[in-house]
Amino acid sequence: LSLAVLFLCSWLLELFAASSRLRFLITARSFFPLLAIIPVFATVEEENTYVGGGNVFPYVYPCRFIACYVMVASCLVRGDESLLPLSQLIISILRLLLAIIFLILTTAAFIQIIVIKSSEVQTLNFFESFFYTVIVLFTVGYIDDVLPHSVFARIIILTAIMFGAIFIPAKVATIYELVQEKSAFRGSFAGFSKEELRDGYSHVVVCGVWRSSHLQNFVRRLLALGSGKEMARAKVVILGQAEPDEELLNLLRDPLYVERVVYIKGSVLHVPDCQRACLDKARAVFILSDDHKAAPNR
Repeated sequence: LSLAVLFLCSWLLELFAASSRLRFLITARSFFPLLAIIPVFATVEEENTYVGGGNVFPYVYPCRFIACYVMVASCLVRGDESLLPLSQLIISILRLLLAIIFLILTTAAFIQIIVIKSSEVQTLNFFESFFYTVIVLFTVGYIDDVLPHSVFARIIILTAIMFGAIFIPAKVATIYELVQEKSAFRGSFAGFSKEELRDGYSHVVVCGVWRSSHLQNFVRRLLALGSGKEMARAKVVILGQAEPDEELLNLLRDPLYVERVVYIKGSVLHVPDCQRACLDKARAVFILSDDHKAAPNR
C-alpha cells in the first residue's frame, strides 16, 4: 500500500508538471504506474492483496516492478537538466543493470502468481520464485521441485529468455562502442594555483589544423629558451579534434616536454572543450593552419 501511495504521488506530480497532460497519459511513465496503483486500492480490503482480488488483479501486480524501472530509468538521462551528472558510458551501464534486475523481478512476480493461481504450488513465496527465475535465465534450466506446468507460465519464461537474448547483447554492444570511443585525452587542463600564478606560471592554447611535424616544430620553438623569459614557466595546451598520431605522441612522451605539453581532444568550436582547456585563462591562443591543405570551394 505504501508503494502504491508513492506511485500515486509521483504520478500526480508528473501529470501536473506535464506540458501536455493528454500526451503524458498515453506514455509508459503514466501507464505502468497506473497498473501498479489501481489493483492495490481496488483490493485494499483483501487479506492477501498480492494474490487476492479475483482473477484479473493479481496478474497486474508484477507491473509494479516495471513502474519502478520506468521511474528510475527516467532519472538516468544525460542532459543539462539531469539530476545525476553522469557520463553516457556510466548511464548505459546502469540502465543495463537496471533492465536485468527488473526483468528478473517482473518475471519472478509473474511466475509466483501463475503457479499459485494454477494450484501447482500453494506455498511458493517470492524469494523461491526469484531464485527459480535466476536459475532458469542464467544457468542450465528448471529446478525439479518448482516446475511450472501451465502454458502461461512457460510463455512468460520463454518471453523473458528471448527478451534477454535480444536486449542484453544489444546493450553490451552499445557499451563496448562507448568504451572504444573513450579517449585518454578527454581530460581537462588543471590550471594553476594562485601561488603558481604569482610566480609567473601561465599556459597558451594551440588549436586549428596542422601537420604533426609542423606542430612539433612550432611547440619546440615556442618553448625554446630563446622565446623569452615569459615562456620559461609556461605550458602548452594543444586542443585537437583527432587522436594524436605516433609522431605527436613522441613529443608528448619526450622528457623535455612531458611536463610542459598537454594534449586535449576536442574542438575550439565546442564551448565545453574550450572550458576543459581553460581557454579563457590562457595567456595567448595560437590558431594554426595547414598551408598544404586544399582551400574549400566557394
